[in-house]
Amino acid sequence: MDVGAGNGELLKAVQLLAPNVNATGLETSPMKIKGAGNHGLRVVDRDLATIEEKFDVVSFMNVLSHVSCPIGFFKALMRLLKPTGCLFMCTGNAADLTDPGQNPSQTYSLP
Repeated sequence: MDVGAGNGELLKAVQLLAPNVNATGLETSPMKIKGAGNHGLRVVDRDLATIEEKFDVVSFMNVLSHVSCPIGFFKALMRLLKPTGCLFMCTGNAADLTDPGQNPSQTYSLP
């Protein structure tokens, strides 16, 4: 599960390297979901709290700066992992972490 999958760049790379892997993305932008779907990628808009499925890998890249409650976000991600699962994260700009509410129009909240 790639959270904040955008147009599916990471999902596409996973499918190229491991075609038998069932890669799914989570995204809130309808335009990006449509773009990913045009490339045959599975990207959906769902609330993290409603996802019951467990995953071997949960990833996110450059998403943390858009999250209003990082601890709640991490708890939600950890709930999605299988017991032996792996959380992969990347932030391109550590300075983004100093003020997570700096751009309220791009800040997402979790219950």
